[in-house]
Amino acid sequence: MNLNFRYSFKFILPVYIISAIIGGYALAIVGGIGKDIQYSFNLDNHQLSILLGLVFLGGILAKVVWLATDRIGRRAMIISFAIMYIIGTYLFVISNSYNTLIIARFIQGAAILLCTYAFPIYITEISPANRRGMYVTLFQLFWTAGMCLSGVIIFFFYNALSWYQYLYITIFLVIVLLGLICILPLSPTWLVLRKRYDDAYLVISKTQPTLTKQEIQKHIEEVRVSLREHKPKTFLQKILIGKDIWPVLLVTTILILNQLTGINFIIFSSELILSPLTNNIYITHIANSLILVVNFGVTILTIFYIDKWGRKKVIFTGLTIALISMILLVVLYSLPTFDYNYILVILFLITCIAGLAFGPSGVIVTLINELLPNRVRIIGIFIAGVVSMLFAFFFIGYFLQIGEKYGFNIMFGIIFISSFVYLLIVKKLIPETAGKTLEEIENEFQ
Repeated sequence: MNLNFRYSFKFILPVYIISAIIGGYALAIVGGIGKDIQYSFNLDNHQLSILLGLVFLGGILAKVVWLATDRIGRRAMIISFAIMYIIGTYLFVISNSYNTLIIARFIQGAAILLCTYAFPIYITEISPANRRGMYVTLFQLFWTAGMCLSGVIIFFFYNALSWYQYLYITIFLVIVLLGLICILPLSPTWLVLRKRYDDAYLVISKTQPTLTKQEIQKHIEEVRVSLREHKPKTFLQKILIGKDIWPVLLVTTILILNQLTGINFIIFSSELILSPLTNNIYITHIANSLILVVNFGVTILTIFYIDKWGRKKVIFTGLTIALISMILLVVLYSLPTFDYNYILVILFLITCIAGLAFGPSGVIVTLINELLPNRVRIIGIFIAGVVSMLFAFFFIGYFLQIGEKYGFNIMFGIIFISSFVYLLIVKKLIPETAGKTLEEIENEFQ
């Protein structure tokens, strides 16, 4: 059977894109059907918040699984995502208790977040340097498209479907997707890591047919040097090795700050944020749908500007817009409630999401995969991911309580401070990575 079509990005990218859409949909849909789940299982707001945030705690399980990536390969890890998603989602839709929901959401969360690590790294390693930024950003774009799709479907079918029916369809899609993933070409970087140089040459020559024999051999040699030079021998050396500790710490910091900008919190909890201002459920549904649509639409802009402007300028621009919106939200929630103030809150929530989606959220996946050197990319993402997932879980699970107890002005004030620190770190510490090979970026930390 001729499988040469699998080396074409016309095959690779659709599989990549469908995975992103399903992941984004599964991540956001529970926020949209959260009230229905709450009524079905008699949950209080804190239990619902924990359920929403648990997807990020599942990310810790994903990180543990992720440690096997260098041994079993990137494609095998993507296959693991599909299998875990099928199991977790099936358990979720047949749940008859809150405890079962918790276990299922934990597994589903591990699958969803495993997808966000495995596929972008795979694309980072298999893509040509001049298209890498665009291809990796496509994942974020279609991830937000999946989130947007969840809001649109809920808006149009809210009274027609039960909460579990929104998830059933994804199980069948992922089963089909699993078959396609199994025939993806292997990552050339992983093949070099396993000393399968002829196989790496074959993959590069078929995925990048415009390269000459000398260019392919040079690329393989650069990867070999990157993987071999100062190669860590133990777990602690992988963490503490002199010139690698800085990019690992930097990536960990920006991942934490990316969670503390509040984009996931606002997307998951927009209806709960607005509930003190209006009792009209249709207004909150419309607001949630608008936020998801804007999140998707603005991410499209990121694709056009991420390579043209560079990573730093895109993040800086997006954060500036978001910071202005956050200050205005602090002011609005500090004022006494007045008629139709929810309209202004919705407006500034949308502009805040627009800034975050264009800047940090739109660029983060590309940036972390570029900043980490080849030899510590897997362990670096493990360390950074575990820490940031813990922050995300407690942020989404408990910050709603802060808003309800102390006021949403305090909550948005905390988000503002975190985002401002993020902006300073981007400006002062993060190198520009646009248009550079992974090996050239690595040399900037030496």
